[in-house]
Amino acid sequence: MLKVLHHHVREGLFEGIKRANADEQVRAIVIIGEGKTFPCGADIREFHTHASVKEPVLTAVGHTIENSGKPVISAIHGTALGGGLEIALCCHYRIASENARIGFPEVLIGLLPGAEGTVRLPRLSGLAFAMDMIAFGKQVNAKDAFRHGILDKLCNGNILEEAKQFATKVIGQPLDSRRLSRLDVKDAANVDLLFEVALAQVKRKSRGQIAPIYCLKSVRNSVRMSFDKAVEEEQRLIMELMTGYQSTALQYSFFADRSAPKWRLPCGASVHNTKPSRIETAGVIGAGTMGSGIAVCLIRAGVPVILVEKNKKMLEKAMKTISGILDGSVKLNRMTSEQKEQCLAILKGTSTLDKLSNVDMVIEAVYENLELKREIFAQLDKVCKPSTLLCSNTSTLDIDKIASATNRPDKVAGTHFFAPAFIMKLMENVYGTKTSPATVATVMEFGRRLGKELEATKEEIKNIRLHLTVTFCTIDL
Repeated sequence: MLKVLHHHVREGLFEGIKRANADEQVRAIVIIGEGKTFPCGADIREFHTHASVKEPVLTAVGHTIENSGKPVISAIHGTALGGGLEIALCCHYRIASENARIGFPEVLIGLLPGAEGTVRLPRLSGLAFAMDMIAFGKQVNAKDAFRHGILDKLCNGNILEEAKQFATKVIGQPLDSRRLSRLDVKDAANVDLLFEVALAQVKRKSRGQIAPIYCLKSVRNSVRMSFDKAVEEEQRLIMELMTGYQSTALQYSFFADRSAPKWRLPCGASVHNTKPSRIETAGVIGAGTMGSGIAVCLIRAGVPVILVEKNKKMLEKAMKTISGILDGSVKLNRMTSEQKEQCLAILKGTSTLDKLSNVDMVIEAVYENLELKREIFAQLDKVCKPSTLLCSNTSTLDIDKIASATNRPDKVAGTHFFAPAFIMKLMENVYGTKTSPATVATVMEFGRRLGKELEATKEEIKNIRLHLTVTFCTIDL
């Protein structure tokens, strides 16, 4: 059984393969993940620590698997990502559940697959597919993986039982033709043309990033060099990336993105013990740039919105602007014309706050004026039902001072979107001294539902920012 490929798992897998080969009663070996998934890659927390280079390293484990005298079958369910997929590529056979997914996401943290993934995958899938998959960190469903020769069988039943049955059919079969290090790369004759096509795509979609180009170079090396030499170059390239500033910044971002939603309040309430309410309808006050952008975020997530703007001409202009933004999404193939119409169907405009009497949440997005916001919140407190959350898009004003204008300070919070709201993923949720845990849970869950990367901060520290800069450069090919 396998989990994340930290040192102890690598060690157990390494020793397990050796013991299985020494046991005369064992005729075939199946590697399967424990729980819901095949290994989801290396333990990123081990990067830059002694554990990452402690023997056996992942390549040594892979060589032990590939050199096994008995057939080794990887049984993939859930996801096989990064180092997990590299382990599978070292096996003689790969089978997977029909709903499984595989991929090399290393490029997303500024790296490349560093345990021979860039050299092995092209020998199964061909260069074009490998370049596209590795350079953009794409996850591929099992059916596509099977179609491109990465998998030997798709399973729709119990993956372990099907793996055992598969193993009985391959016992005694020659293994040399199943060892990828001894195979040639598919479509090798077109390597230069395929590289140039992929490079043009990378320059367009991943402008200024080093890792995608290194990924392409390493895949190209799988043709231009012997297997061993290409692996040596892969190691050199990943070491350059690991010690570079882009990878350091992207790894910081990776951990920050995952830690931010795991909020905890001083009272002990947290994401783990507080249930959010479901927001079915929302109101947005202010039809300027921010209000219109926030409305787009909500309707794209399927949340019906009432947009309030007392200036009717400005309201009409905002409705046209929102329609234009959605038209842009259609042109970029990010939504269909039907989806655009569905979004517009759940957007209503009004010039009075009275229309917000039954919404579950209101997001105020007028300009930064404390007295104006307090006036609006006092009116909302009277108009809205008692359970409605009252939120402000303020970036600088005191949430407690805004909340004090209401009789429900426990249901007041800051929901600070970043402009343009329908593009920028960061969302800062700010809680005041009287904001309830349930309100915090609800606004955090709501932000997640909108696809935002969240940050929960206490009122007095909300204006402290950690600025992270990733600098891009050009490199030689």
